[in-house]
Amino acid sequence: MMTSVSQVPSLVSTPPNIVIREDHLRELEFRRANTVESLVAIQGSRQMLETKMDAMSMDINHLRLDLRKVADRVMSTEEDVASLKQEMKGLQAVVSGLKCSVTHMDGRVEDADVQNKQRGPLRNSSRTGFFTA
Repeated sequence: MMTSVSQVPSLVSTPPNIVIREDHLRELEFRRANTVESLVAIQGSRQMLETKMDAMSMDINHLRLDLRKVADRVMSTEEDVASLKQEMKGLQAVVSGLKCSVTHMDGRVEDADVQNKQRGPLRNSSRTGFFTA
């Protein structure tokens, strides 16, 4: 982006009694061109950084959503675990009840065995189809 030397005086206002030498004009033109190139490069870098920041912002938002989903799953899992613990307590109570019933029934079976031994062998009643003592 070089400009001609003739354009520089219009960019730089000089009082009429100051004379700018030709080599100074070239130096000013060179510096101005470098400054413009630097500004263009800085603007390009800024746009690139803004694009990267936008992408990173989107990534952060996606990560936040993923984190919320994970937190929801954890909460749901904790609720499921609590529910399962309650069910397990209920099942343990049922098992305890069954153990008591079995123990009670074992006692009855033993009593029945003793009574059957006292009665003698079972006979088939032809009328009812049941075994009787």
